[in-house]
Amino acid sequence: MDWAGESDGGGYAGPAVNLPTANTSRPRWKIAPTEGPGEALRFVDEAGSTVGTLISFNAIEDAEAQTLEVPGVVLIRSGWPGPNEPPAWMPMQRTRAMMGLEALERVSHGRTLCLWPRATDAVSDIPGILAFMRAHAAWKFLLDPAALLTPEMEKRAEDHAERMLEALAGHPALVGLVVPPPGHVVQSSFAKAGDWFGPRVALVEVG
Repeated sequence: MDWAGESDGGGYAGPAVNLPTANTSRPRWKIAPTEGPGEALRFVDEAGSTVGTLISFNAIEDAEAQTLEVPGVVLIRSGWPGPNEPPAWMPMQRTRAMMGLEALERVSHGRTLCLWPRATDAVSDIPGILAFMRAHAAWKFLLDPAALLTPEMEKRAEDHAERMLEALAGHPALVGLVVPPPGHVVQSSFAKAGDWFGPRVALVEVG
């Protein structure tokens, strides 16, 4: 899981240093109360309008999503293991997760699907994100460096976060950057990289 020194798998790394340096129109999203079944989190913009909904769907465990009838972009985690199950990144678990996500895609009927990768899930690191995006061109993703850190990565958290930002900041499928909570160990990495993202990429505050 600690990919320091590994390649990015030959995927899109992005010309991070050449991205725009002025982002005055950047959207900002915040968490709001959920309002319906199947919702885990709801994201709203500065006007209070819903822009996305994280659905309660585990691609490893659930046969199908309870509903896709949620407002905004449909956000999904890539699947996490149940109690006493192998880690999500192991081959059998990843296969189950990909089958679940592809089944979800087949019933999405044109809805925008957005992956939210996490260290505990089937898609859990830079190579995994890049590989998934290559195989699923219609999907988008949120970048959440703090959530991609494993306990083993904490000692070099800033280095890992900077590599995540450098590798993925310019990816065309990136729709949002999850802001770490105040005082988090990767906060300084965000301060350095704040101007690497184009104005279309939202800053997401999750509390």
